[in-house]
Amino acid sequence: MIEVLGWVREIDAIDARIVAYDWPYARENAEAIAAHWAKAKAALPSLFDGRLFLAKSRAFTGGGRRLEMEVFETDYSAYLAWRAMGHPDTDVNNFFSMATIHDAELAFVLVEMGVNTANAGRVYFPSGTPDRKDVQGGMVDLAGSATRELREETGLGAEDVEVARGWIVIEDGLRIACMKPMRLKNSADATRARIEDFLARESDPELAAAYVARGEADLARLKPSGFAASAMRYVWAGV
Repeated sequence: MIEVLGWVREIDAIDARIVAYDWPYARENAEAIAAHWAKAKAALPSLFDGRLFLAKSRAFTGGGRRLEMEVFETDYSAYLAWRAMGHPDTDVNNFFSMATIHDAELAFVLVEMGVNTANAGRVYFPSGTPDRKDVQGGMVDLAGSATRELREETGLGAEDVEVARGWIVIEDGLRIACMKPMRLKNSADATRARIEDFLARESDPELAAAYVARGEADLARLKPSGFAASAMRYVWAGV
């Protein structure tokens, strides 16, 4: 079954300003976080406890056309435990960028996460929670994050796409998907083949496979995440 999400919003810009924040959940649940991380690491030794950003506040301004967030840095282990425990701190949002790639005929290219990742088997767009590599002048550069994830996961670069100026944002509970539409300069089928070739040459690829979705039949077959499915339906409905 495909997850159904509430609403999709088109906006012009996203401002993610980094602030200092002592996250109470991480401080007060240090032992539980460490125990959860030990179990996760035992099940998946390739996990790395790096640093990432979460949002402590967010608001749509400018007539709803701009998303403004205050974001803070925390450990991946704290985020993973918070997620697994059902997001006990509801003041915090998990925000992430997605490279929403499609060709001129609006055929989308989706990817499946590999077995050595925390989201193994999930099907969506190249994406990731932003980290220090995405910081520019005290802000998190989400457009840059989407382009970086696209290259790291698929081998595709900025030269392979035409990046849209705006965003598609989907908010579902405490998750905010910041989707950057990117039109492929090649066909979706050729792009899928290129990604598959890239994955075959990688020693430890982050992805397991790539797929093409052209309509509801493909969504039923591939069962992508609700974010990806909602974004594709939104774009297709606007044709």
